[in-house]
Amino acid sequence: MAANDNTREALETALANLVHQVDIGDYRDAKGHDLHNNLAFLQAQELVDRYGLTHEKICWALDECNGDLRQAAEKLAA
Repeated sequence: MAANDNTREALETALANLVHQVDIGDYRDAKGHDLHNNLAFLQAQELVDRYGLTHEKICWALDECNGDLRQAAEKLAA
């Protein structure tokens, strides 16, 4: 259980950093285009690599939770 709590807390912090540093709208809008020059994509790629997520799942969680990063992190950690 503690490992899952640690993952959720780490995800929440990473999501907060992502939301703070980049425009999530740009991240969503750039999907399907050349993303390698998109700062939002590059920031999110770290989450994808570290936690085995997909960009679609990150967008889904952020949309589902209406900006509640704790709730989004819980969904992603589940």
